[in-house]
Order: sequence, then structure tokens, then C-alpha cells
Amino acid sequence: MLSVKTRYILICFVLALALLELSLQCQAKIDAKSIVGIWLMESDKEVVDMSKNGNNGEVKGNLKLVDGKFGKALLYPSQKVVL
Repeated sequence: MLSVKTRYILICFVLALALLELSLQCQAKIDAKSIVGIWLMESDKEVVDMSKNGNNGEVKGNLKLVDGKFGKALLYPSQKVVL
């Protein structure tokens, strides 16, 4: 039978390995050849494709431009929105 301290250390070790595995899976590289578009959603009028593929669009609906985590962001209401 394992002591309480040994069990605690074993559980912490397993959780640390699980978190490490999850953090490694969360990283992704962008393949420039297969990407369709990159839209930053920094305007409430138009959506510009930053991938240079020309897939720009127009925002339709009642969206508000607000401060986001990185720059500006669009706040979506609970109603239907078309991008």
C-alpha cells in the first residue's frame, strides 16, 4: 500500500504529464499553401483577408466593434449574423 505522500506525488506527476501533453497539442502551424483566409475581424464594415488570397467580405448585421484581447474585436449579438 502506498503512503498518502507517495500517492500525492504520483497524482501530481501524472497531472503534470497530462498538462504537458495538452500544451504540446495546442500548437499549430499555418500552411500557407492550403489556407483559405485569415480574417482578424477588426472592422464592423468589412472583413479583410490577411492571407492575400482575396477572400474579403462585408459584415452584415448589428455588430459592435469593441476592444478585444489583441486589438479590436466584433461583438456578436444573440441574433443571426451574416459575414
